[in-house]
Amino acid sequence: MSETKILLVDDVKIFLEIQKDFLRFSPVQILTAYNGIEALRTAALERPHLIVMDVNMPQMDGVTCCKAIREDPVLHSTPAILVITRSGQDDMESYKSAGCNAILHKPLQRREFLNMAYNFLPAIERREPRVSCRMPVTVDEAYLRRSILEPNADVVKGFQPVMPSFPELKDVEVEAIVELIEGVR
Repeated sequence: MSETKILLVDDVKIFLEIQKDFLRFSPVQILTAYNGIEALRTAALERPHLIVMDVNMPQMDGVTCCKAIREDPVLHSTPAILVITRSGQDDMESYKSAGCNAILHKPLQRREFLNMAYNFLPAIERREPRVSCRMPVTVDEAYLRRSILEPNADVVKGFQPVMPSFPELKDVEVEAIVELIEGVR
């Protein structure tokens, strides 16, 4: 099976870099183009699984490019997301008639961008990888014992104890807690 490909199209390089950064954790091949003509050429050669393109570009705008994609027998079913400015709201009908599948507004928000892309490509990773956080813990047995049996012993004026009082715990149960903690170490 071939790698999932996304074609990002914008004439402003910083916007392409932002979108590439959004996709950095996704297992996809990112292709770029700077106008509609390049986008059509790249799409014909690479056959991306999703195209995200700006509407306002030189040489060929996003609406014209989207129409050309829909007319192409090979690319016609490729999902296309148009990126518009808020002022472009008036042209919604032309975007829909061009055959775009969805619309995103600038400035792009990471979560919105990734969720929209995920709607078309489940390979898109919408969360950042989790980092394991393990650290050694040293427990002073006497302090632990005193904290459990007498939680208010070290209370400073105005400080509320974090640990609730456990007067019903027996010395044997405290010993079991200490052993449990030591077993984790």
